[in-house]
Parts: sequence; C-alpha cells; structure tokens
Amino acid sequence: MMGALGLGLLPSSYEESVQISEGFQQANQSLRKILEDKNTGFFGSATRGSYLVRYNEDFRLVGPKENYQDPQSRHANAMEGGVFALDVRKDDLLRFTNAVEEDDEHALVYAQFVVELAAAAGALRCYVSYNEYLLRNDPNRSPFTGVPLVDTQQLLDFVKTEAMTGQSGQRFPLPFGFSNLDDPFLTVESGSPTEGGRPCEDMVLASENAPSGGGRTYQLTLGDKTDDCIMRLQFVPKTGAGGGKGVGGRQDYRLLKRRKTD
Repeated sequence: MMGALGLGLLPSSYEESVQISEGFQQANQSLRKILEDKNTGFFGSATRGSYLVRYNEDFRLVGPKENYQDPQSRHANAMEGGVFALDVRKDDLLRFTNAVEEDDEHALVYAQFVVELAAAAGALRCYVSYNEYLLRNDPNRSPFTGVPLVDTQQLLDFVKTEAMTGQSGQRFPLPFGFSNLDDPFLTVESGSPTEGGRPCEDMVLASENAPSGGGRTYQLTLGDKTDDCIMRLQFVPKTGAGGGKGVGGRQDYRLLKRRKTD
C-alpha cells in the first residue's frame, strides 16, 4: 500500500500537490471549471513527536510543542508544507491500527498509542486530503483530513535480525524518546496464531486481541525501568498471515525472524 506502486506515487506534501494541480490547470484551461486547485490529496510524513488529541468524537494530530516547558508555547506543524493540524476520523484510526478490543475506549487507547509511538520514531505517514468546504459546518476544524499509516519497517528498524538470540523475552532498547518513559525497551516473544482477518491486512501490527488470520505471530511489549509491561501488541508478518509476499512482505518477515539455534 505504501510501496512504489501505491501511495508513494502521490505528492509528498500539500504544497507540492497544489503546484501539480495548478500546473494541470495552466496546461489545460478547461480544467479550471472542474478542478479546485487547493482541494488536493497527498501522502507524506508526520512531524516527529506529533501526537493525537480528542476533537469532538474524533481525533486531531498536532505537532509537538515548540517549547515543552512553556504551556502557552505554539505547536509545530503536524506535517511539512503548511499542515498545522490534521483531523482523523475515529473509525479510520481504529481500522488502520488494527485496534480490536471488547471495549471501544480500550481500542482507542491502543490506536492512539501506536500512532504516537510511530510518530516518535519518525515512522508515521499520512494520506491527507484538503477540503476547505468542511469549514462551513465547523469553522474550528482543520481543512486537512487524513488517515494515519505506520511504516513498520522504520518503526522496528532497531530490532535487528543479527542481534536475535533465539531466547524468548529478548529486550531491545528504543533508540528514540517516547512519552516521558525512562529507558524504554521492546520485548519480543513468540505468539500463537488466531483465526480470522484483521481490519487492515496491510498493517502488520495489531492489538493483542486482534485476529491474526493464522501463521506465526510475535508478541511485542513496551516497557521501561518502572514498568516492564506498559502496552502489548502483536506483529503478524505478511508472509505468515496469508497475505503472500506483497510489497514489503519479505522485509517484514525478516525484521523479527528468529535465529535458528542448535
């Protein structure tokens, strides 16, 4: 989905998408009557350290504070190219993080956790559309609406195959800060496959109660010095989840493949 033949073909920023739209209009004057040059779509990276806040029944992705020590400090843009904030529908947040829990609030806690973890790692990508007409019904909302997508290859880049010992419960320190945790780490353990399909099969991370669709799974646990189990999630390699060897599939499997031991 995020590969060279998918969303990667789209402009990487709002500014670039507007420039392309304006270019089409200049090349073909008849398009001026049917195209709104500002209402465009693009696929880009969220600012590292961005986080989600509640907005009505949905969520809003905002950039990090420019000065964390000042409560009145402004937020940095959530994305480059003038995207100050990005509204995310609750249903999209749940679906594209594979947040499956019995309680909806628990699912939202997991979904928000995954998105903010990815943002801290510089691994949060977003498909975004701009529509200024949305402001007619709610002038306080953002004209940018998006879907959060996690680049798991970037997020789990620090889990190195060559460092695997084959022992359950191996810990990998996070090479980036996250949510004021004290020396955070990720614990990797083998898991058991479950039946059924995940809401977003392209996403290899899921909440621990989500169906994996069969195949090998890995249980990932985020902890730190004060609590070794802050959040649990599962990693379902595409090659072992009935999804074939699609774009990134083999790389996903290689990330958490255990070294064979004698």
